[in-house]
Amino acid sequence: MHQIYRTLDQLYERQESLKHMIYQKGRDLFNQKLDVVFYDVTTFYFESDKEDGFREKGFGKDGKIGNTIVVFGMLIDQNKQPVGYEVYQGTQYEGHTFTDALKRLKKKYQVGKVICVADSGMMNVDNITETEGEDYEYIIGERLKSISHAKQDEILDLKKYQTITIPDEDSGQEIEIKYYITSYKNKKLITTYSKKRAARDKAQREEKTEKAKRLMQGPSQLEKKAKVHYLEKQGENTYTLDEKKISKSERFDGFLSVATNNKNLSALQILDAYKQLYKIEQSFRSFKTFLETRPMYHWTEKRILGHLALCYISFTLLNHLQLRLRQKETPLTENQIRKSLMKMQVSLLKQDKKEYYLASKTPENAHKIMKALRIRSLPDLIPKEAINTYL
Repeated sequence: MHQIYRTLDQLYERQESLKHMIYQKGRDLFNQKLDVVFYDVTTFYFESDKEDGFREKGFGKDGKIGNTIVVFGMLIDQNKQPVGYEVYQGTQYEGHTFTDALKRLKKKYQVGKVICVADSGMMNVDNITETEGEDYEYIIGERLKSISHAKQDEILDLKKYQTITIPDEDSGQEIEIKYYITSYKNKKLITTYSKKRAARDKAQREEKTEKAKRLMQGPSQLEKKAKVHYLEKQGENTYTLDEKKISKSERFDGFLSVATNNKNLSALQILDAYKQLYKIEQSFRSFKTFLETRPMYHWTEKRILGHLALCYISFTLLNHLQLRLRQKETPLTENQIRKSLMKMQVSLLKQDKKEYYLASKTPENAHKIMKALRIRSLPDLIPKEAINTYL
């Protein structure tokens, strides 16, 4: 165990060269392009409440209250290939990591123009101001509720919207999209409206309203949650439903707005790029569930960064394998890959002073993996001294 932990120190020392190597390998193997990259942040928590300037108590995205966290920002391309990552202390506001990550990307890899796609959490005045003078562009979710009332009234008027029909990749059917384009503070604002999204927004709001009514019966739980649950504080441990806020929220049902400073892409291209932002959210799920990155039990900054470097390498290998399988038109999920590889075993047998390896039956999905990676299959029985010829 101590040897494994000391390996994390080596990964810490080499983390920057590892990032660069992974990036270059992605370009060589899959013709990786950086015309569009996706950026988002998540948090990793520790089973500890001790703060040390790096592990700090902040807004954890795992719902853990009282635990220390670090903030992890990652860039990927359109194939979920990792481009790079940065780690920040737990109190770091996610919006302030955006320009830092882009500047580091440009400096490390000498990239030219790049369009970065990010969620609305990255949208703030400082970020927009900094990117305007740089050689990269952005496509970012816009918070409609935060813009001026006059512009809101303009955008929420469905009479202004155009309707187009496009094929849906998931269902294979034609779907209608209503959209409206306007400008706001030197940005192009593209807003879409969906009845399906409106129904979902309404259901979520009603669920929060019902939860608010229940929580009003136990006000001691609400010191940090009143705003989220449509409650308005009237006095100590006294709350009422904020009907004004509920009514305001209802106005925005079904609307989604995207801001960009790009002048060349069409509205559909911009919306399609933003739609693909889910890929980085999937990547974070892979880190947290499949790779079991958290909780972390390391307590020094060096070991924490070494641990995250190891997980980044693992994610790269996993995504590399899935890309290869898709290229062979034999896609497999993460769990299908894990189950198949766990069943690939060999047993060492001894007979008449000779030693042999007996291979277990290879699952069908394992054959697909080996074919995608151009790995030779082992025979059922092989002398021990001949095993190296198959490695």
